[in-house]
Amino acid sequence: MDNPVRYVPASKRSHDLVWDRVTGQCLSLDEFMDGRDYGEIIRDGRLAAELELLEGTPRYQCPHCPDSMGVRSKAIRARTEFRFYFDHRTARYRDTCTGRKGYSPKAILARKFGLHKEGALHKAFKQWVRDSLDADPRFTDTLVEKRWWDLDGARWRQPDIQTQWGGQRWAIEIQLSTTFVHVIAERMKFYRDGGGRMLWLFKDLDLAAFRLSEDDLFFSNNRNAFRVTPATVTRSQREGRFILEGAWLEPRLENGAIREVEVRREVSFDELTFDTCSRGIPRAYAFDYGGHKDRVEKEQAAWQEEQVWARRRDAFETFYVAMLRGEFTDYKERDRRWNGLRRSFAQVGIQLPDYPKDDTDLERLLVVGYSAKHGQGKPIGIGFGTLAELGHHVHKVWPKALWFYRCMLRAHGQLKTVVEQDRTKKLQGKMKDVLASLAKGEPAFEPQRAWDPLLVRLFPEVAQVWSADASQVASAALQASTKHRSVDETVA
Repeated sequence: MDNPVRYVPASKRSHDLVWDRVTGQCLSLDEFMDGRDYGEIIRDGRLAAELELLEGTPRYQCPHCPDSMGVRSKAIRARTEFRFYFDHRTARYRDTCTGRKGYSPKAILARKFGLHKEGALHKAFKQWVRDSLDADPRFTDTLVEKRWWDLDGARWRQPDIQTQWGGQRWAIEIQLSTTFVHVIAERMKFYRDGGGRMLWLFKDLDLAAFRLSEDDLFFSNNRNAFRVTPATVTRSQREGRFILEGAWLEPRLENGAIREVEVRREVSFDELTFDTCSRGIPRAYAFDYGGHKDRVEKEQAAWQEEQVWARRRDAFETFYVAMLRGEFTDYKERDRRWNGLRRSFAQVGIQLPDYPKDDTDLERLLVVGYSAKHGQGKPIGIGFGTLAELGHHVHKVWPKALWFYRCMLRAHGQLKTVVEQDRTKKLQGKMKDVLASLAKGEPAFEPQRAWDPLLVRLFPEVAQVWSADASQVASAALQASTKHRSVDETVA
């Protein structure tokens, strides 16, 4: 569904407010729709409202009369747009409070539903379902168009198919024609209250062409839909298990935007999950759209945060590398740009020094980091000719930065360069001693951690290993170097 349906509040409406009995607030139609996508409006304003009414606890009520309210919609422009509006649930209040006239929903339903209920296609679908169930020995007591009495024996429904599976009674209804939302809700409530479960099947799975009554089921069914076909019947008979064709929407993150991709495949009945959503609607699904969307939205938030951090990181890196290379001749411009960085990082709780070189520990770490990343085998911002010479200096003068030196060399493929520069192999020997010291938990080379929140953002390529316990990483490196007897492993 790459081109989602446009949905807006109706411009002409007689009722713009409902009283939310749960929160005690009067909500306008715009407030009710705000933050809800099309499917959530369908779920919360239509089907959930009907179920709550049947429970005797309607959530939304007209503020001007005692009647409960639901959300209705009008499709325009060849179903490219839906205009939603509030409407009364009770006919006499609808007439007196809104002046609405015409056929009642039940009268319209009787005419439409009666024409489709016993049509040839409906009979064929029922036979396909029956043949599929008969092929699966786990289903028993399958009946077609037989009464299902409630627990008190006072009321009954006549589902298209009823059967037993896993000690549970099941009703299977085939959705071929327009069915009013209150009828769908009444059936759901009847089977749910009677200790049964329900599966709705569709005529086809063209999600983009679904009518509103099909949307009532699809969006409330965790955005899943199922049907049987001659092909699924054949497979059911071949494999001895009830097979359905399914279609659902899968939210996927693509370049920072969430895109809903339609997926279609055959599934077995025992692959479905049957539960009740937070609004009390029974549902069946093969793919957990809601749970997956929550995860994708978190991924999107993380992606968006990383984009902001990438811009902040690039600005910092551009500035600091230029400063290390002596490219600033205008110190006022340098200080102006540094103050801009300070304000940017302060917004995320990181307080940079008043001036770039005020904090010696930070300056040493950044010299090491950017030398490994940008020096092309040579340090920047310090008077040494090779990264190996820098390593000797760090070992002697900046021991707390030596672990960061090691991490950055590995991350930027500079190990081979340093090995070639270290002709006497003295640095490799020192590094092996450092690893041994760290593995023992000795403090001499224990890394400087005060600037960790900044370092893991400026150098995400080393964030994982840098944040790990240095003693454990060092111990593993020593074991690897002993096993492989490799010079590179020793430096690593």
